[in-house]
Amino acid sequence: MKNKCCYDFFMDPIEKRFLNKLRKQLLAKAEGKILEIGSGTGVNFELYENHDVVAIEPDEKLRIESLNKVNKNKIRVISGDAENLEFEDNEFNTVVVMLVLCTIPNNKKALLEIKRVCKKGGKILVLEHIRHKNKILAVIQDILTPVWRKIAMGCHLNRKTVDIIENLGFNIVQENYYIGNNFVLLEIIND
Repeated sequence: MKNKCCYDFFMDPIEKRFLNKLRKQLLAKAEGKILEIGSGTGVNFELYENHDVVAIEPDEKLRIESLNKVNKNKIRVISGDAENLEFEDNEFNTVVVMLVLCTIPNNKKALLEIKRVCKKGGKILVLEHIRHKNKILAVIQDILTPVWRKIAMGCHLNRKTVDIIENLGFNIVQENYYIGNNFVLLEIIND
């Protein structure tokens, strides 16, 4: 859900009231050389403080829009595919993944690529919306997802992202849920 006309316009109230606080909380843990996966319109860029950041975004329009938010920070925005990262093994101290695993077609492959490019002992910082634990709300997500995917750049409302991450053997050291368990913040240490 990162289309400029949609994301910045429709998400601005949610960003200001809620998501920006979670972004700040998570990015305060970022250190060293940082890779941001799916930077969209660059909503995180103002939150990086003098970090060396490489941001990948596959959508050209979103990449161009994000360049307006680069400002003075050391942020390089490039085209990239999370399922096939063109970086060396163990290249980044921190990998940031925010509200993008829902859109990546093969998020398992992307997560393994993220693990590969993150240094051993490095951090993987995740903010995602997830499939609700309440069965009724989960069914509603299932019903809405086919339509939502079409209007929100492939976003799946009902992905079991935490289960996928756990099943891949990631070392989650912090896991916090927000807004009725619709959003999760994860801090992962790369083993």
